[in-house]
Amino acid sequence: MNILPLAMALCPLGNLPAVAQGPPLPNLVGWWKQDAGLYTDDGGAPKFVSANSQYLSIASNASLQDGNIDFSFAGWVFLDSFSPSSGSLWGKTDAGKAEFSLATNAANVLRWLCSADGSVFTLVQSGVLAVSQWYFVHCYHDAALDQIGFQIDNGTPVTASFNSAGPFNNTSSLTVGRESGAPTYTNARVASLGFWKRRLTAGEVTNLYNGGRGKQYSDLTTGEKANLISWWNLNEASGTRNDSHGTNHLTDNNGVTREAGIPCVAAAAGNRIVRWEDQSGQARHLKQDTLAKEPILTASLFNGLPGVRFDGVDDFLLLVFPQAKPAQVYGTVIPHTPNGVNLWDGGAGNAMTVIWNSSNQLQLSGGTVITDGTLASGTKGLVTSIFTGGSDSQIRLNNGTPVAGNAGSGFAQGIVGTCLGSRATGTIGWATVDCAEVLLYAPTPNAIGGADDLAVLGYLNGRYAVY
Repeated sequence: MNILPLAMALCPLGNLPAVAQGPPLPNLVGWWKQDAGLYTDDGGAPKFVSANSQYLSIASNASLQDGNIDFSFAGWVFLDSFSPSSGSLWGKTDAGKAEFSLATNAANVLRWLCSADGSVFTLVQSGVLAVSQWYFVHCYHDAALDQIGFQIDNGTPVTASFNSAGPFNNTSSLTVGRESGAPTYTNARVASLGFWKRRLTAGEVTNLYNGGRGKQYSDLTTGEKANLISWWNLNEASGTRNDSHGTNHLTDNNGVTREAGIPCVAAAAGNRIVRWEDQSGQARHLKQDTLAKEPILTASLFNGLPGVRFDGVDDFLLLVFPQAKPAQVYGTVIPHTPNGVNLWDGGAGNAMTVIWNSSNQLQLSGGTVITDGTLASGTKGLVTSIFTGGSDSQIRLNNGTPVAGNAGSGFAQGIVGTCLGSRATGTIGWATVDCAEVLLYAPTPNAIGGADDLAVLGYLNGRYAVY
């Protein structure tokens, strides 16, 4: 299993203040805990595969026609690739009567295109974007300003002047996942899509973005529903995707399947975890974008408190971020199947990897630094590891004696990942393990046996009754 960053603490000595007061110490750079920042996607999102000609659609009707009026679309997109170019994520693009489209481009950008005559487009486009990442997109037409615009992730809108007659008002069907004129399909996902016949305010866009979590229809305020025409959660497993606000239900064409969606719902016991948010203030949120690889929040594992369970088959949570070494990790875990599995990993070769070996001992990968005690299957353990890239790396089980030694050179400074449940990018070393809390300190570790180190141990043991 790969865990890595997790931290925070509240202790009588005052060394680790409550999370509401900010990071406990200047060197706390990651903190994941079982009762904060765990989110699921409540069903997932449709996954469109270009080779399968998959898309969703509804024939035109009066409620979906626009013309020279204010209107807005807002939703989430996840690109598996930007090819083929000009595939429409959503739009009205029938040949000869196209109105608007949010489309991909081979230059790894998104484009918002509007047409005044059904064939010639005015466009605005984003900067270069990444694949395999969720983006919130708000796109609109402003009739009073004769302007089109769009923005990514609540950023600054990009705008362009538009024909004073407004977009072409015709009978083009609305599609999600296909540009109808060519036709051209996409390799992407779309989630929580809304259509309004008005401009959204800046405050509403911020609220819909919701710190990167998004919203479902049930989360919308009365004000956010003003002049809302349709809202599609898009969380159905297959078949028709229902309009939660109106009657513009989307027909499934060619078997659109489902994959992991946006982290829009606080997780409860039994839910899959798509995002575990960092409580240190560094916004190093662990994530999983594949349904089959998401761990499960499981009740009453640690002193009556829940934990995150990784299945030992393919579950993991991952984040890649720059971090200088040395790095120190405190983790509260219950491992279940020893055999060289990875509890957490630094994400770049043998980088800060903690292995639970076949002798029930914990060791730092890349060397022979092994705990002096053992951790039996199904038993709670509090593991501390310090990786320096030199001979003074250390590992400790519970409040036992730390063992020092050479753990190999491991990660290069500035290239570190955090992975829970497996090795690096989730390709080997999957662990059957429960995790309650993890703290990451860098680049100045807490001295083993010092006041700050003892404060962290006291906090974690007091909370989870480990030893």
